[in-house]
Amino acid sequence: MAAAAAAADAMTTSSTLGGLHPRTSTSTRSVDDASAAADAAHTVVEATARQARTDSTADLQHHQQQAQRAARHRARRLVSTARPGPRSTHARYDTAARLLREWYLTVHNTTLEHHLHSHPAHAGHTDHSGHAASIPGVADVETTAAHVARIRTGDDPQGPLRATALLWRIARTDADAATLATYKALQADVACAGQPKT
Repeated sequence: MAAAAAAADAMTTSSTLGGLHPRTSTSTRSVDDASAAADAAHTVVEATARQARTDSTADLQHHQQQAQRAARHRARRLVSTARPGPRSTHARYDTAARLLREWYLTVHNTTLEHHLHSHPAHAGHTDHSGHAASIPGVADVETTAAHVARIRTGDDPQGPLRATALLWRIARTDADAATLATYKALQADVACAGQPKT
């Protein structure tokens, strides 16, 4: 009887252990699956964040280039590089006007660059030459006016300085407006991206 009882206990223990093993294995697989799912989710989140940063940078560059193209058209309207010759009806190329046009674009584009990239996310932004973009100031106005005066002589010695200073103010104002328009366009891009697709 004792032997039979011992045999029965052994069978019961074996059955119990055998029943526990599958459950333990299933639990381990569940933990492994959850860990793998978490890793996959983290990878997806990182990839999505990288793509979002890439897309936002591309959108910013696109709108900035649009603003720069508009500035070139504006410069052509503000400053004509053709003027009639003193003894001819044919227009001559005005080198001083070209310099003033380039001056407007320099002030506009550096101001725009500074506004758009002064956010901490763009700290340390540099221009294409690798130097930090800086907005032309009073000293630059005077230097440019001196160059214009050497090229274009006239009865009004203050004319080049007034023209240079005026274009400096216009370019700064235009760049401020272009910055606001760019941010509004970026907000519209974000709103459209958040709309559910139909």
